[in-house]
Amino acid sequence: MPPAKKAKKVTRRTSKKTGKVYPSKKKRTGPKKKPGPKPGESPTVMTAKVIAQLEEVWSLDGSDKEACLYAGIDPATLYRYQEKCPEFCDRKELLKEKSILAARRCVIQGFLGRPAKFDVTGGLLDPPIKPSPELALRYLERKRKKEFGLRTEVTGAGGSPLIRTKPEDMTNEEIAAELEERIGRAVDWRLNNGET
Repeated sequence: MPPAKKAKKVTRRTSKKTGKVYPSKKKRTGPKKKPGPKPGESPTVMTAKVIAQLEEVWSLDGSDKEACLYAGIDPATLYRYQEKCPEFCDRKELLKEKSILAARRCVIQGFLGRPAKFDVTGGLLDPPIKPSPELALRYLERKRKKEFGLRTEVTGAGGSPLIRTKPEDMTNEEIAAELEERIGRAVDWRLNNGET
């Protein structure tokens, strides 16, 4: 037979007004703990509010300097905090990707479109939003050049390297003719590829 468990001793108190019996409150022993740094440490500037402000700027693809300016802290404070908390750097990099994701969403919505939303009575809840896929695509072209950038190769006849002459060796008429020819080719290319 297993040994019997000892019952916890519960002290009770009785209310003078109602006569009800309640468990007694535990008395606190020792001094009250104050929130803050340990003895010998300086108080930290990196509060929850400051971190939220930094994250807000990073989610808009802002730089560390911009985030520090918005949060009102010195960049050195941020870098010291990042050394203490390496997982904070990972979070920062993830937040900086948020604007890329928003631009991708805008491009896709430009292809698919987004109709207006109506309630059951026919009232307009949410007007149709016509995003600007052109602007989003330009943003992606600059931020993700390998994936979205326009790649241009310039070669001579038959794929041979282009031989360029120095402008110092050319006369003004030759430079003007060269520029006119290049501009004409660029305009033709844009018209043929549907750009305006």
